[in-house]
Amino acid sequence: MNVLLLYTIEIFPYEQSWYSFYSQVFNFLKKRRNLNINLQVAYLYPASEEEKRIFEADTIEYKSIKLPDDEQFNTSKNRKVLLEYIKDNSINCIFNLMHPNIDLIRFLKFIRINSGCKILNIIHSRPDLVVFNKKQCLSNSNICDLKTVKEKIQKITYSLYIKLLDFYIKRINKISYELHDGVVLLSDSYVNIYKKMIDKNAQNIYAIPNPIPNISSKVSIECKKNRIIFVGHLTKVKAVDRLLSIWYKIQVKNKEWSLLIIGDGPERAYLESIAKNNNLERVQFMGRVKSIDYIDSAKILCLVSNFEGLPTVFLEAMRLGVVPVGYDTFPAIYDIIDNKKNGFIIPFEDEDYYVKTLFSIINDDLFRQNLARRAKLKSEKFSVENIAKKWIDIFVSLDLLSKSNN
Repeated sequence: MNVLLLYTIEIFPYEQSWYSFYSQVFNFLKKRRNLNINLQVAYLYPASEEEKRIFEADTIEYKSIKLPDDEQFNTSKNRKVLLEYIKDNSINCIFNLMHPNIDLIRFLKFIRINSGCKILNIIHSRPDLVVFNKKQCLSNSNICDLKTVKEKIQKITYSLYIKLLDFYIKRINKISYELHDGVVLLSDSYVNIYKKMIDKNAQNIYAIPNPIPNISSKVSIECKKNRIIFVGHLTKVKAVDRLLSIWYKIQVKNKEWSLLIIGDGPERAYLESIAKNNNLERVQFMGRVKSIDYIDSAKILCLVSNFEGLPTVFLEAMRLGVVPVGYDTFPAIYDIIDNKKNGFIIPFEDEDYYVKTLFSIINDDLFRQNLARRAKLKSEKFSVENIAKKWIDIFVSLDLLSKSNN
């Protein structure tokens, strides 16, 4: 069985990438179930040189194809090249890793008719992301701060615009649902959201989280540093300015603690200016680096995002014995954290409670250690073995594997 990951940008195959998630599952099935499942990639744009430079040492060897026309998927050249690749490499199933659009739907429809491949839509975020994100952006912005005329018009006509956008997204997703053989979401909590989008009591909708990468802690729970860490892309959605505001209140009473921010992005300069202008102490911006060792050495990992899908960084932290703390801005957080048992779920924008929670962890190290141990236990739910079982069920239901493999 041969599976092809389809995405806009090359899924550079380093550890902790999307490729690595599926590669772990398939390698597990090869070794434990003697199943011959191979993974390949097709894309429009190559990975950035920065990404290749940072993760070159961790790259996994893999097979891939860059489609010739990178402006859009649905061109005659791309159709021809991908069909030939599918035939030459005996591809049985395509994992479409993108939210639907007209160009992609037309492309996949052609590929499906002419190749006979099964096609799964794998959605790595909340399924209503487009509308949810636009609502967040427009409702939390002053019209003077919006950069384009288009955005200003959207703000002025907010109610009508959101209604039309919602109608369009639902229609596109209905068409996309009919095209795919199944839809895979990150969490059970997203299934009802998706069903409402397509306005159907749909079948072949699955909830499978990403597995935790194959990592192990080098630093014991007792010996971790007095450090809070954030890992992620520095964008408005990640809202790291909230974490800096929280840190402003933490730093005064906890001089021996530090805040480490891992990641890069368009908001970095703005965030660094906040840290400088507010005289924030012991804050370090590391840029984009390999994050695992930094996470492993920290005691607490914080997220303050407007929304997430199912953040792998939380799972990594828990596997390494680091306590996760985050806002309740995404339903899947309840899949990951059992509140007050192995981490904390904070009501959105309740900064005072966030600060109070961090103080409770910082000032009682035995409490922190117990949280961390329970976090490691909870992380087993997302082990490769448990996730692989869910994938076998899907492959059997699609007749890609026999029932004897179940």
